[in-house]
Amino acid sequence: MPVIDRIGAWRVLFYANDHTPMHVHMILKGENRGAKIWLENISLAKNQMLRPHEIKEALRMVESNKDKYKEVWHGFFGD
Repeated sequence: MPVIDRIGAWRVLFYANDHTPMHVHMILKGENRGAKIWLENISLAKNQMLRPHEIKEALRMVESNKDKYKEVWHGFFGD
């Protein structure tokens, strides 16, 4: 489970056996809550107990860093 970024209370990661389409998992530090976010259209794929304002925050952070996350994805998976 490579952690590819840390932003405030968030860890941004993907799993070594992840699949396409490209996405990241946004996990709140110290909590079992997070979201799966698609990188191509920056949209919510899955919510795991996040509140609406936390989802918006996670989407904004992914939007701001999407190019970096896509580069890391391609570097790791070779897709």
